[in-house]
Amino acid sequence: MPAFVTRSFAFASRARLLRRACGVFLLLLLTTLLPLIGCGESGKPELLLYSDQDKSVVEPLLENWRRQQNIPIRVVYAAAKDVRGGEGLAARVREESESPKADLYWAGNVETMQKLQADNLLEAYHSPPTDRIADDYRDRDAYWFGLGARARVLIYNTRLVRAAQAPRSLAALARPEWKGKAALADPRVNAMAAYHLLTAFTLLKETEGTRLLERIQANGVQFLPDEAAVVAAVASGKAAWGVVDSDLAQQAMQTKAPLEFVVADQANFSTSDALGVERGMVATLGTPIIAAPVAIIKSSAHAADKRKLLDYLCSTQTALKLQEVQPARF
Repeated sequence: MPAFVTRSFAFASRARLLRRACGVFLLLLLTTLLPLIGCGESGKPELLLYSDQDKSVVEPLLENWRRQQNIPIRVVYAAAKDVRGGEGLAARVREESESPKADLYWAGNVETMQKLQADNLLEAYHSPPTDRIADDYRDRDAYWFGLGARARVLIYNTRLVRAAQAPRSLAALARPEWKGKAALADPRVNAMAAYHLLTAFTLLKETEGTRLLERIQANGVQFLPDEAAVVAAVASGKAAWGVVDSDLAQQAMQTKAPLEFVVADQANFSTSDALGVERGMVATLGTPIIAAPVAIIKSSAHAADKRKLLDYLCSTQTALKLQEVQPARF
């Protein structure tokens, strides 16, 4: 056999051996790495939390979890405009329902969670930490559990409204002296505003409740895209006052804007006075207290770990930390 043929044959053989060796190496590499895909640094499956709550609230709560547990967790946050103007990450949960990616969802309001529950996308769960949550702040069938609490408050511009003249009731939206000067997130697209009005309508009964809604509509209330827009309008003076959740009001108070707030319908006769009826004829409405619900997304993945995370979020330890991170001033 000619020398050049021998050399060519030897070269081809080495090339085949090299390709085979590379193939074996890649197979071993993939076999080693595949179990780590979707896992954290510990090699354990990574939990995924969808959150409509601000990062500034959630991350301090997860510090202890990461220190105490060998279970990695990643958080996907909703854009603020999606939380205040819509349903946050609920639409994403629905889109992924055939192949769920999230393990838990911490929503912005109860209505959003109730819709997911009606769509059969949540998993019921009982445990000592979840059962300790008061009945008013959890689902009776244990599909979701409220964390923290927000009240409905009336935020006002201190340059335009003196404390003594500040509104004390949601019904003040209908008062003639505030015509065109008050703001509310559009209840057609904002769950919190809709819930507040519905609560008032229910407590006032149909006749008085209908009259109030008609008067609010006729009084030129500024219906804005979301509650952040309400705060901005009041801070800038485009509105003298508005109705928002207490967490937004508290955040706004930390700025240099001339703002103050009062909790809605707490003072004696505040509702009667705002409606212009004889004191005592109408019970004071009080303010809705809204808990932000958390729930397990129905799927077969990470069953034990995601329940452990829910227990942690519903624990007394986390409640105390949440109060520290987001103190309630109402």
